[in-house]
Amino acid sequence: PARLEARDELRRRYSIRRIGLRTRDGEFVEAFYADRRGYTAASSASSSSAGHGDSKGEVMIICCEGNGGYPEIGTPLVPLDLGYSILAWNHPGFGSSTGLPFPEKVQNSIEAALLFAVHQLHFPLDQIYLFGWSIGGYTASWAAMNHPEIGGLILDATFDDLDELAKNVVPEVFYPLVLGAMRNHLDLNNLAHVTAYDGPIRFIRRGEDEVISTS
Repeated sequence: PARLEARDELRRRYSIRRIGLRTRDGEFVEAFYADRRGYTAASSASSSSAGHGDSKGEVMIICCEGNGGYPEIGTPLVPLDLGYSILAWNHPGFGSSTGLPFPEKVQNSIEAALLFAVHQLHFPLDQIYLFGWSIGGYTASWAAMNHPEIGGLILDATFDDLDELAKNVVPEVFYPLVLGAMRNHLDLNNLAHVTAYDGPIRFIRRGEDEVISTS
């Protein structure tokens, strides 16, 4: 499978280490990390040509994948290539992670990842950045809201609130019913998280994105 082949390639290129995390409710989270502290530009041909130095490895980027995505072929690739340390994890029900990707489950997953970075890898909170792509912006913004001491938040092609997307695909006559169901069972309100987080945020939008509004 492409995911496993990609993971082997990451192991060869960046010496990633595969780990398993346990959430507060007992679920298993499949994850991997690359600790680039002490990394030098001469250690790889690609980074040498880009002129990267040691300091980027002191920064940990925790990557939160998008809907249906896998970190082995997704968000960690750019920060890895730039020389940053990364920690990436599979959502509940994806890869070897157990459970289902409901809000409380993914909250517990990102919490486990963040605690591992702090207490096992010993990265200071102010050197940890959360990177969320698409629906991964929910977990990233939730963690930022609850751990405001982090270095910063990066949101790439994510939404303000899930009802924003539903309006574009649900017939108007059914919208009140769908909205009620979302509020009760799938309340992904990234805007509320971002409003409650007072740290630095970088928003990434694409002008031709057909799903996420750029206005």
